[in-house]
Amino acid sequence: MNSKAFAIFVGAIMVLSAFAGFVLMGSDQSEIPVAAADSYSLENFKATGNLVDWDFEGIQDVLEMAPENTVMAYWVNLSAPANLTAAARSALPQSMGFSYGSQMYGTRIERLGGIYFNGSWTEMHWIKPYQVGYSSLVIPYENYMMIPTGNDYVTILGKPVLFGLQEPVQRVIDVITGGLSSDSFTLAGEQRADLQLAALGKG
Repeated sequence: MNSKAFAIFVGAIMVLSAFAGFVLMGSDQSEIPVAAADSYSLENFKATGNLVDWDFEGIQDVLEMAPENTVMAYWVNLSAPANLTAAARSALPQSMGFSYGSQMYGTRIERLGGIYFNGSWTEMHWIKPYQVGYSSLVIPYENYMMIPTGNDYVTILGKPVLFGLQEPVQRVIDVITGGLSSDSFTLAGEQRADLQLAALGKG
């Protein structure tokens, strides 16, 4: 008796599934709303003011945001194998993104860039945008909102997120808003490595 009831149940499921498929095939697919939200959309930050919106595929993109007197820059794909990121940690200057990359945001840092100029630095963090809630003072600069993150550091949201001390971050914003970027570096060919570095030597 149990096997007969089970067979009836399975048969009923098959008939209902076929009916549902028939109904869906007959509907106009253009009327069905499709959620095509870009998970990397800047709108996902839900933040006011300008947001950084810059390509971040390699060292060339980092240098285009770097002030004129930049002496060193790097770009690292943190999604690369662990041995490469470990080598980058040991070879490159100490970095907040390397040290605290999984703790700084509500999502992990996928790509990391850094520039060094005027005895200071600014980091660039490529993260998946998420809604950022902040209730503290926000410092506007060129309509970009600098969010204080303690210990004199500020963050400007975008793709990538800028992180560092206030004055160096402002110099990067100056470049993004039309100031002169560094022209001291000549890159040979198109860069495709997961770790890219540009530095000026002393002659």
